[in-house]
Amino acid sequence: MSWSLTPPVNVEAERALLGAVLLDNRALGRIGVPLAAGHFAVPAHGALYGACARTIEAGRRADPLTLAALARSLPDLAELGEGDAAGYLARLATSAVTVIAAPEYARIVFDLARRRALMALGHELAETAATVAETDGFAETDGAAGVLAAHEGRLNDFLQGAADGSGETGPLRWCDEVDAAAREWEAAQKGEVPPGLPFGLAELDAATGGLFAGDLILIGARPSMGKTALALGIAIAAAERCRAERSGTVLFCSLEQPGRQLVTRDAAAASGIAMPAVRAGRLDDADLKRLVDTAFARRSLPILLDSRGGLSVGRIAATARRQRRRDGLRLIVVDYLQILGFDDRYRGNRTYEVAEATRALKALAKELDVPVVLLSQLNRAVETRDSRRPQLADLRESGSIEQDADAVLLLHREDYYLERDGEPARRADDSDDDHQQRLAQHRAHRAEVAGLADIVIAKQRNGPCKTIAVRFDPQRMRFSDLERGST
Repeated sequence: MSWSLTPPVNVEAERALLGAVLLDNRALGRIGVPLAAGHFAVPAHGALYGACARTIEAGRRADPLTLAALARSLPDLAELGEGDAAGYLARLATSAVTVIAAPEYARIVFDLARRRALMALGHELAETAATVAETDGFAETDGAAGVLAAHEGRLNDFLQGAADGSGETGPLRWCDEVDAAAREWEAAQKGEVPPGLPFGLAELDAATGGLFAGDLILIGARPSMGKTALALGIAIAAAERCRAERSGTVLFCSLEQPGRQLVTRDAAAASGIAMPAVRAGRLDDADLKRLVDTAFARRSLPILLDSRGGLSVGRIAATARRQRRRDGLRLIVVDYLQILGFDDRYRGNRTYEVAEATRALKALAKELDVPVVLLSQLNRAVETRDSRRPQLADLRESGSIEQDADAVLLLHREDYYLERDGEPARRADDSDDDHQQRLAQHRAHRAEVAGLADIVIAKQRNGPCKTIAVRFDPQRMRFSDLERGST
C-alpha cells in the first residue's frame, strides 16, 4: 500500500526552542506542554533537549560549553550541514530571537510530534485492515472488529491527551501522590468518600474496604455456587453509588447470559419473587406488578450490558474505553474468564490464553483507573476432596490468575453439596440405631448450613485473608448479610 503524505516537520521551531533554552535556562520551566526528547523530528535535537533538561534539573547550567562533549558524540549533526558540534550549539544560542516565545516553539514541536504519531498509527491501521485475513494476530472472523479492538487503545491515548499515542503518561512525582493519598485519607476519615466502591455486603466491604480503582478482583467457584448472582449484586451496588453520586457507569460483560436474563434475575432478587416462578410464568397479578415495579424502579441504574457472543479482552477494552470517554466508567465486571474469546496466536495453549487475558484485564484496570471484577471457574479437584472448601490451587490454569489478581474471593455452599449428595446410605455393618443416628446428624448439619454461603478471601494484597459467612437464597439468587437475613 502506497503512502504519499509527508509527515509534518518544523526544524526551525526545534532550533528556536533549543536556542531559547541555551540562552536562558529558565525558559525550560516555562514550557507548558509535556515535551520530551522523542517529540523532536531531528534526533540530534531531541538528544540536545534531553541533555539540557537533565543538566538544568541537576542544578547545573546548560550552555554550548557544558554540552559540547555531548554534541560531539552526535554524528547526525553533520547531516544538518552545520559543521562542527561546538559551532552549531553556539549558533543556536546566539540566533535565538526571544526567550519569551519558547512556550510557543514547544507547542509547535509537541503538536507536530502528535500529528506524526497519529499519521503513523493511521498508516498501521490501514495496513492491518488491508491484510487482516493474513495476519497471525487476528482471527479472520474477527475482521474489522478485531482490528479496531487492537488499535483503539492507542487511539484512546490521543483522545485522552497522550503526547504520542504510546499510552505512557510519564512517571508521577512522589510528592504529588502523597498529596492525593492524604486527601483520600481525610475524606474517608470524615465519611465523605468510602475507600472503594461497595460490594453490597457489609462484612465483605469492612474486610476489604470495597472495590479499589486499578484492582483486578477474581471471584472463583464451581458451577451453581452463585458467581453470577454475586457479581450482579456487586454491579447493582456500584451502580446505585454511581447514580447517587451522578458519576460514571458500570460495564457488565456477560458471556454466558443475555442482558434480559440478568435484568430478570435482578428484578426477582430485589422483589423477593422466586426465579422458577418468574421463568415459568407462575405469577399472580400482585406478583407481576411487584416484579414490574421493582424493575422500573431500577431502570435508571447506570449499567451498560454487553452480552455479545465471542467477547474478547480486546473488544471489552475497546467498549470500556469508549464508555469512559462518553459517560465515565467506575467498574467493569466480566462473567467469565474461561469462555472469553482469545487471540489466535495462543490458540491451543490454554495456559498462555488465560495468562494473557488476566494480564490484559489487570493492565486495563490500571489504564482506566477502575476495578475489574473477573469471574472464573474452579477445577473439579474441589469435589474430589473430603472437604470441598475451595483453595487458591483450585483455580483453573491458576498460576497467572493468582499472580495477576489483587484479591481472590472463593465461593462455597456446603448445603449445595449436602443436597446433591443426598442422605447417607446405610452401611453394611450399621445397626438400625447407628443408621438413624447418622441420618439425624446429617439432617442436623443440613439444617445448620441451610441458606448459608462462605466467601473465602483467599488472597488480598492489602488486607487479611478470612472467611465471611453470608446468606444465599437459591430461589431468588440473592446474597445478603447474615444480620439482615433473607426473605
